[in-house]
Amino acid sequence: MGQSSSTENGVCSQPACVHTASSMMQNMAHNWEQLNPCTDFFEMACGGFRARMGTDLGRMGESIIQKHISSIIREVIEAPYQEAVEYHDIMVRNNVDEQNHRMLQRDYQSCMNTEARKKAGRAPLLKVLDELADVWPINLDDTSSFSDSDRQDLQNAIIFLEQLGISSFRTITQAGRQGVAFPNPLDPVVPFHTASYPKPLIDDPSKAEDEAAKISKLFVAGFLPGGKNMSESQAESFAKEVVAFDKEISSRVAVGKAEAAAILQEKPELADMASTEILSFDELADLAPTLGLDKVLTFFSPVDSTPDSILVNTPSVFSNVSALVESTPKVVIQGWMVSKIVYEFASEVTDDTLALLFPDPTGGFFKPFETCVDHTDKTLRWIMDRYFVSASYTDAMKEVVAKMTTNIQSAIVKRFSELDWMSDEVKAQATSKAEKMLHSIGFPTESPDLRSPNSLAAYYQDLNITDDYFSNVLAGRLNNLRTAYATIGKPYVRDRWQSAAHEYNAFYSPTANTIWISAGYSQSPVFHNDLPSYALYGGLGVVIGHEITHGFDNRGKGYDERGAIRNWFDNTTSEAYDEKAECFVDQFDKFQVPIKGGKLGNVNGLNTLGENIADAGGLSASFQAWKALSDGEKNNKNLPGLENFTHEQLFFLSWANNWCGVMDLATSERLLKDDNHAPERYRIIGGAQNSREFKEAWNCPVKEPTCELF
Repeated sequence: MGQSSSTENGVCSQPACVHTASSMMQNMAHNWEQLNPCTDFFEMACGGFRARMGTDLGRMGESIIQKHISSIIREVIEAPYQEAVEYHDIMVRNNVDEQNHRMLQRDYQSCMNTEARKKAGRAPLLKVLDELADVWPINLDDTSSFSDSDRQDLQNAIIFLEQLGISSFRTITQAGRQGVAFPNPLDPVVPFHTASYPKPLIDDPSKAEDEAAKISKLFVAGFLPGGKNMSESQAESFAKEVVAFDKEISSRVAVGKAEAAAILQEKPELADMASTEILSFDELADLAPTLGLDKVLTFFSPVDSTPDSILVNTPSVFSNVSALVESTPKVVIQGWMVSKIVYEFASEVTDDTLALLFPDPTGGFFKPFETCVDHTDKTLRWIMDRYFVSASYTDAMKEVVAKMTTNIQSAIVKRFSELDWMSDEVKAQATSKAEKMLHSIGFPTESPDLRSPNSLAAYYQDLNITDDYFSNVLAGRLNNLRTAYATIGKPYVRDRWQSAAHEYNAFYSPTANTIWISAGYSQSPVFHNDLPSYALYGGLGVVIGHEITHGFDNRGKGYDERGAIRNWFDNTTSEAYDEKAECFVDQFDKFQVPIKGGKLGNVNGLNTLGENIADAGGLSASFQAWKALSDGEKNNKNLPGLENFTHEQLFFLSWANNWCGVMDLATSERLLKDDNHAPERYRIIGGAQNSREFKEAWNCPVKEPTCELF
């Protein structure tokens, strides 16, 4: 298959090389030698994976690494402290560290104690509902409309739900997350808070009738304070009113989103801020006085840090919902709030009625371990991450990933200088943006610092973990809320971590101009220090290049190096960009995948455009960065069993192994509508078509890429 690798380099016998080579060979089609990589590369690289997996959903790198991550987390979360920290010395250890680990285990074990949870039954949830009734007393016989005297109670009830981590008449968001984007990205302090759309109870209004029946059964079963004697007919009628109120919220939110979409269509340069206005604190108070948005913000903001400016998504939505509340019987609003609490916590208590009405969406696939790790991740994420990192991620690994990122960034900058469709001014701006892009590698070292037990203890100092599972759920939610609000008035941290270090994840934020490459992504077979350079750059390197390229995709190019929304393309360059981007749209529009009913569904080239641009740019940048390495920097050993492939070919096989995947027809249909990524099959096929280097490596007859931007 093409030109053989040089035998002078020898064969890598390290376990990582053997593991990666074995995975690669198992994933390849059994008849790969008979396939033409220029036309059948997905089948060649991934035919064996599909045959092994059948219809089980999965992706090669993700499925293997997730199992690897889960096994490590299980070891460190269930083991005694000394065993949990024995792996290597990347972390400081002291008595505080042991106390942190004890808190982690206590929270996890409270979840795993199914007998105690079963004994508690629905009581913990009923207690929360009674507390809501204490905040805003519920009288089911009072069907009068909402009045001025109810306003204070409503606002207190909104605050009560927010403390539970439940969105009601505004969506809880990470405070200050958009602050750097607008209006002054150079301001080192975050004086902003974001008020996003109200959160309806029902995600799909078309299922309102079914949800009304469910709520009716909840009321009859005793989940409505003061409603124990409610008849089935009364419950049914009341539930319909609650759902009608919820549907009207959905309707008014939809109108607001449509208004925002119309603005964006008229002024695409506004991007994420098309639907956002900046209001003063007084304007926020006047916007929807019944909802008390100003009161909620004051209640949760740090002392003397209430923001002067608030980013509000489509202010008219809040005014319209506020008017709806004022015209609705207060008991209906209370019934809606009760329903939101039950919906939110139904899976956190053991109760036959709730189990029947809220069946496990996974069909029982998740075992207690997975469920409880997910819970502990939400409650004590950074402490859990500390022990995962200690067990699986060394300083040397972090240094290698950081060096790869710098090299790939340099390759992208070099590529900018070679583009004939970019003006010199735009090249200079693109170079500046790439060079000022922050790289957050592995795990957080600030707010908190995973290396420091004292930093973690301080971060969770207000969190009280007990042996009671439901209390820990509530405590974790409240602590996360406090942490989010605590960023108001503090220096803006562009590279603050938003997702777990143990996640199989990498992403880019245009408002921060920062990429994150998690320790969870930097695991075998995608990454290992001992792998040859071509496998490192073909695996994790392409992912790094993908994230950097997002800074210049159809969305990312609307932000400058500071994260501010600004059109820094001149007209000629912008027209050339749009023409080249349209090629990607047309290309992916033609790709089809099987869906239910024996039909074929088309990929949406426009919806997936940003990811397809990033795929093409990342593949090219990582390849060029690898080729630019000096002989002294490269590890050129061959992978065992794959000596007949050139290193260039193995680069692309390593890349394709990231995207070997299968999925059932229903999932394919859903992802075609909802996902902004193309199906894995076409990420490989499209990537190969758009790579000059791929076509040269496999000696394809046509070397010109189908579509190319960077």
